[in-house]
Amino acid sequence: MNLSILTTTFTTVAKKVWESESAAAGFSYGSLLLLESPRLDHKPLDGILAVNFVLANFLGLAWQGLLNSEDGRYAELVREAEKRCHLAYCKVALTRLQG
Repeated sequence: MNLSILTTTFTTVAKKVWESESAAAGFSYGSLLLLESPRLDHKPLDGILAVNFVLANFLGLAWQGLLNSEDGRYAELVREAEKRCHLAYCKVALTRLQG
């Protein structure tokens, strides 16, 4: 998948979220980053997985349409990133759990 298409999609989504949420009085984007404890461990995210995470949480059906598109390029890009990032993470976590 062309990185410029992904960047344009992310920028468009971010702008829509910004416009809709900033209309609400007193909304602070800093509050999105502050999580109350206990915090759960999360698998690492590279750039592709981070964008996918944001799209999945803010786009809903449009994100699913992108993920299930006929050419499958976006889904393949996400799968390869998951293999690259999550496989090593899961191996280390399993090793630590086994003692």
